[in-house]
Amino acid sequence: MFFEFFNDDVGGSTTLSTNIWTHVACVYDISTNTKMIYLNGVLDGSTTTGSSYQGTTGSMYIGEIASGGSVNPLSGYIDQVTISNRAKTACEILNDVTLVSYFSFDNVTTDSGPNTLSSYITLQSNSGVSFVTGRVGQALILSRTNAFFQTCGYYWFGHNNRAFSFALWIYPISVAGTILHLSSDRSGSGSWCLPKLGFSSNGSIVAQSWSGSCVVSVVGPQIPTNNWTHIVQTWSSTSQRSKQANFM
Repeated sequence: MFFEFFNDDVGGSTTLSTNIWTHVACVYDISTNTKMIYLNGVLDGSTTTGSSYQGTTGSMYIGEIASGGSVNPLSGYIDQVTISNRAKTACEILNDVTLVSYFSFDNVTTDSGPNTLSSYITLQSNSGVSFVTGRVGQALILSRTNAFFQTCGYYWFGHNNRAFSFALWIYPISVAGTILHLSSDRSGSGSWCLPKLGFSSNGSIVAQSWSGSCVVSVVGPQIPTNNWTHIVQTWSSTSQRSKQANFM
C-alpha cells in the first residue's frame, strides 16, 4: 500500500490479502511533515516528507488514477470512505477500525455506528421510556420494570476467543438490577444467555464473562446513586485469563 505525494511516497510493509476486508488509513501531519499508513488500525509505514503538501483545486478519483494515459483501476470493493481535515491520532484510527455500534441516545435510539445495527425499545407502553439531559447530550431513562432497550446483530459473541469492549455512562437511581445482558434469542431467554454487567446484592458493580465451562466474575466498587459513572468492560482473546473490568 502506498501513500503518494507525487513521487514523494510512503509505502507500507504488509502485502494485502485478496478477498478479505482491510481497513486502510492514510494520515498527513503537517506539523511534522509526516505521512503515515495504517492497516487495520496498526501503523504499517511512515516517512517525513521534504516539503509540505501543495494541493490545488480539482476532482477526487476513488478507485482509479489517470497516469501516463492509463486508468489503473482498482479491482475490488470500497466501502465507508471518510475524509477529515485534520491529522487523526493512532487511537482515533484504532477506534474507527474496531467500533461496532454507537448509541448516543440524543433523542434517538438508532445505531450511529458504521453497521447501523437494529435496535428496539421493548415495553408494554412508551410511558416507561423517555429522553432526559444526559452526561453528554441526551440520555435514555428506563423508569419501568418491564421497559428495556435491545439491539441485535453482534454475531461474533457466538464465537470463541473474540476480544470485545463495552463502554457506557450510567446514572443509577438505585444500585440494583442488570445493566447489560447478552442472549442468543431476542426474547432474552435463549439457549445461551449471560448478564455481562450488573449490580450485586450490596450495590457493587459486577462484570461477567464465560470461560467455556463457568461464569468468571470481576467485582468492582459500589457505585454511587444519582451521579454519573463511566464503566468499561474489556476481554482480550490473547489469553483465556486476561479478563478485566475497568470501573472509572
